[in-house]
Amino acid sequence: LDRAGAPDRTVLQALLVATPALFMVGRSDAAVAAAHRGLELAGRLGEQTAAPWAPLRLSMNLCHAYLAAGRLDEAEAVAQEGYQRALEQPWPLGKVLWAGWRGQVVRARGQVRTALHWLRESAAAAERSDGLPLPFMPAVLGELAHAAALAGELPEAEAALAQAGRFSAESARIYHQQWVAAARPWVAVAR
Repeated sequence: LDRAGAPDRTVLQALLVATPALFMVGRSDAAVAAAHRGLELAGRLGEQTAAPWAPLRLSMNLCHAYLAAGRLDEAEAVAQEGYQRALEQPWPLGKVLWAGWRGQVVRARGQVRTALHWLRESAAAAERSDGLPLPFMPAVLGELAHAAALAGELPEAEAALAQAGRFSAESARIYHQQWVAAARPWVAVAR
């Protein structure tokens, strides 16, 4: 990523791939640094970027990296800021994404009732998204199942897992492997 002379757009594309890869292999601090670097670069490039979703993806990856690193205050700040931006825009997908991240962060804090609020909001907003294909929905539904199980809401937890099973596209596989698979043991314990 630090090759001298690499065009900024190429570096940005590399950071978009490197950030989630880094936190997935346990290098959370490197992922945080990569996300910050990517956000700075995307801000500098502005409309010239070849990746118009770059700031959103990098912000979500930054939230995930903070979460993976156990830096919950920073993760919560990123999620709150993203949610506020989403409320100011006429794009419903932003609300789906950021309500989901808020739910994940507060669930990690052990605030399962508050997590249920945010995850229910995310899932409901997704249902109102006019049938858009949302391959990340297993992440939202897996988190909803996890939080519901921790709260003792077994019917809701089981329903969320069943609903997540409807998303079988190849693009949804990583979300099943990470969030749905992590929720299954908690649902089993609640059962």
